[in-house]
Amino acid sequence: MKITRAATWIVGNPWKNWLFVRLDTDQDGLYGIGEGTINGFAKTTEAAVHELAGRYEGFDPFQIETILQRMSRDLYTEGGQIHMNAVAAIETACWDIIGKETGHPIYDLIGGRYHESLPTYANGWYAGPRTPESFAERAKAVIDRGYTALKFDPFGAAWRTMSLPERHLSIDLIRSVRETVGPDVQIMVEGHSRFSVAEAVWIGERIAEFEPTWFEEPTAHQNIDSTVEVARKIAVPVA
Repeated sequence: MKITRAATWIVGNPWKNWLFVRLDTDQDGLYGIGEGTINGFAKTTEAAVHELAGRYEGFDPFQIETILQRMSRDLYTEGGQIHMNAVAAIETACWDIIGKETGHPIYDLIGGRYHESLPTYANGWYAGPRTPESFAERAKAVIDRGYTALKFDPFGAAWRTMSLPERHLSIDLIRSVRETVGPDVQIMVEGHSRFSVAEAVWIGERIAEFEPTWFEEPTAHQNIDSTVEVARKIAVPVA
């Protein structure tokens, strides 16, 4: 069996565009689907999928490790998130082909099913006016759909630090969500890697009363030292 070609589709979404990849094979009707979405770079990642074609076309999709090394190690360069999202889409499509060919779900091929179900959280649900009333209304709609956890970024366009009014508004937004969903629903606060250590610590201390499951990426995710410093200074778990 050989991979013959890749086809790609960018699917519109109000929040971020999805990128889907289909790998065709020389076996009639046998193909695999992968996904390589990355926020803001759908067309760039799509181009990377096709630019890498010479490193997977003509190869047996069962030879995943060989294909992966050809697409990554053997390039002798590092293309960052865009590169690895393209690689991930191809790998996932190969696994899909293998699962179809063997008649097994992929989890049986990589160690077996461990959980009967996995929890999920809602994300991207809070688009609209940045007011406590709007956040509360949208949070209620999420819970009414059956979600028991939700993640959100209440910080607007903040960068590094916030003014006092922005600080207070952000805390009010978190408070409105917690009061709306009640004490038993998990909430996760997203920082999007943009605060200084001091600002992140200030936020972490103020949001502890709302018992968030975690404070995600309060500082630049590449700077492990700053993340550790924040985690050591606040009671809220840092993700």
